[in-house]
Amino acid sequence: MQMNIQDFNLSDLKEKFSKNKSFRIGTIIVGSLIGLVLLYFAYRQFVWKPVNDKANNSYWKGQLQFNKDSVDAAIKLFKESEKKYGGSYTGGEISKYHLARCLMDKKDFKGAAKHLEEVQFENKNVEASAKGLLADCYSEMGKYDKAMQTYEEASSATDHELISPQLLQLAGRCAIKLNKTDQACDYFSTIKHKYPVYSEIKSIDKFIGLTCGPSGAKAPKKSYSYKWLFWLTGGVLIAGISIYFYSKSRKSA
Repeated sequence: MQMNIQDFNLSDLKEKFSKNKSFRIGTIIVGSLIGLVLLYFAYRQFVWKPVNDKANNSYWKGQLQFNKDSVDAAIKLFKESEKKYGGSYTGGEISKYHLARCLMDKKDFKGAAKHLEEVQFENKNVEASAKGLLADCYSEMGKYDKAMQTYEEASSATDHELISPQLLQLAGRCAIKLNKTDQACDYFSTIKHKYPVYSEIKSIDKFIGLTCGPSGAKAPKKSYSYKWLFWLTGGVLIAGISIYFYSKSRKSA
């Protein structure tokens, strides 16, 4: 059945909106969602983006000083950038990351850890690198259990074929220091099965012999992803709400 656009007129729509409660509620919900989306993109484009561009330019001065081995001067500049742009803007988070690296160079691992605990990145490899540095700080402070857990979290944050096994290897070494040989065996076995071309695979074989015993590397554990279930549930819920309001609208028409 073909419908002509002339069949629809504004007065009929207004009448339906005023008399049909379900249609009115559905229209308000959809309109509100569209409005929120438009407001978000407008904010990102005209408010957040210009400030973020300034933030991205702010950390370069500190980076130049750091490259010149002027660590104290770099720390000062990174602190200024972090104070002004930290938390909401990419440049501020990068400044926080580099500030932590500078503090680590000065052996201030407690101060570095404080900044790294707060830093957030959208790029999963950079996020994993930041978590890896945080774990380094914990390890330097002798907090091997916390370091081990953080190395594992950092490895899980990325599937990079170099970064992820490096972080797992460090987690395994922390486990050895904690005399958790079974957990260390798990880490090294994961590297063996998941990253067979890892450049340090020979040393991993030695660690497996040390921690896993004569039985060798453990079989890899199966992992399951439930992201598809989240999206499926959301899709079904939205479809159900849409069908409900549509059917109510048809009945009231």
